Amino acid sequence: MSAEATSSDNSSPRDLHSVVLQTTLQEITTRPTDLQDCCVICLEEITEGCEAQPCHHHNFDFLCLATWLERQTACPLCKTEIKEVRYEFSDDRKQWKTFKAPERPPDKAGNTANASSAQQTRRYYSQARPRRPRLHAPSTTRSNLSQDEAITRRRHVYRHQLYSLHVGSNRISRYRDLTPQMFASDTELVSRARTFLRRELQVFEFLSPDNHARPLDTDPIRRRRANNAEFLLEYIIAILKTVDMQGSMGQAEELIQEFLGRENTRLLLHELRAWLRSPYMSLESWDRAVQYPDVTPKRRRSQSPNAANRGESSTTTNIISDPVCPFCYLGKARLNRAIDLYKKTYPGGKDDTFNVTWQAYYLDPTAPRKGVPVNERMAARFGADRLEMMHARMKKLGAAEGFNFTFGGKIGHTRDAHRTIQLAKTKGPEVENAVVDSIMKSYFEEDGDVTSWDMIVDAAVRGGLERGEVRRWLEEGKGGEEVDRQVEEAYRMGVRGVPHFVIEDKYEVGGAQEVGEFLGQIVAARERGGRAAGGRDGLAC
Repeated sequence: MSAEATSSDNSSPRDLHSVVLQTTLQEITTRPTDLQDCCVICLEEITEGCEAQPCHHHNFDFLCLATWLERQTACPLCKTEIKEVRYEFSDDRKQWKTFKAPERPPDKAGNTANASSAQQTRRYYSQARPRRPRLHAPSTTRSNLSQDEAITRRRHVYRHQLYSLHVGSNRISRYRDLTPQMFASDTELVSRARTFLRRELQVFEFLSPDNHARPLDTDPIRRRRANNAEFLLEYIIAILKTVDMQGSMGQAEELIQEFLGRENTRLLLHELRAWLRSPYMSLESWDRAVQYPDVTPKRRRSQSPNAANRGESSTTTNIISDPVCPFCYLGKARLNRAIDLYKKTYPGGKDDTFNVTWQAYYLDPTAPRKGVPVNERMAARFGADRLEMMHARMKKLGAAEGFNFTFGGKIGHTRDAHRTIQLAKTKGPEVENAVVDSIMKSYFEEDGDVTSWDMIVDAAVRGGLERGEVRRWLEEGKGGEEVDRQVEEAYRMGVRGVPHFVIEDKYEVGGAQEVGEFLGQIVAARERGGRAAGGRDGLAC
């Protein structure tokens, strides 16, 4: 291994992260592609360019860098202290707006300087995007049956967390042991790693759109996802060139798990090492030779007698939320899609049932009882310019789920909305979910006033409740004690941002995770009795 790579094993996490990012950028900028337009913090396409001063690095989206600077002032690439950020340049780049970097205390020990740390949740409307990229298939348009079957088999491996059986290194097996020096200097080994990763990243089907949907070059979203997948691939390659993939300090795992989750990362590194040790030159040959332990899907969760006889299971998920949190709206939609995918892909999953319930939370306990325009209140909090960019980002996220965020409603205290949800809860989970969805739709997409009884009643009726019953419930003050207890319980649990998902009263998931993250956690919690590995937090208020 090079001297630089050797010394990096003892580097701080922040130093190592900077080295890896610089190596990744050096690789992708030598290619005739538009990968240079990726933000190195979140790996999404740059939508609002900016330039850090005084180092002049510009490989960031403005909102990502601004959020990064709220936690530390060191440049993600060179560690120079950033004094200000220039953005919204004129066409001739002679005029711009300036964002002054906030003064921050020195980093505490253990801070990895990572904008997507598992402990971080986004404040209301803060749109620093998650670093987990949307993965895509390789750039080739060929997609035959054998390739589909291979991906299906690989998904089975990750779904059941199957580690390939070890093969000893000897003349008969032709397997060999790997050293960090070999990976740093052997270009063929690096090429084989790229071959493996290009296919392996497709395992995460929730991040890989249908290859048959339309030509890749006609859809900018699909094109961006392909770029981000390639960026992630080179990011992993840069990590493996810098540190030992299975070193005792676990540095490679720590850096990659931010994208794929710890369990998936650990398995991916194991499988990559098995492939690189093997004598096989094609993935097809390796697929035929690699062996795994037998697996029998475990049936867990509470089961009714009839469900047990049919091999079904029932999983309950409680969502702690507030109707004025846009990520709660997004998170529920993503959870629904994850459940649909589970039913379609998990063995026997089509017969399983999912019960989703809701628990009250106040994002702002001091909010006014009478609604005020949401733009007015948020502009006072964040500033008009920043709010405009936040809304633009939020609308993009919403459009991906079929939502049309208008931000023309009125915001205020949500106790009455929560009380109405308590009434819906007495009618069963189906009505409860319909009423929650209807209230959020009225507020986010129909310019509703979340404090208005008229809006609340109309939304509740649309969700399946009877108008007169809802009106009487509100007038008589019912449901208030239940709401207060739920809010206090959430605070006691340490919940500081919503949405917050609790699966089977055991496993907690923070934020509006990506669909695939939800899917992986559902499967893991399903098979391990709620002991799934915790991933990073998703977008949250």
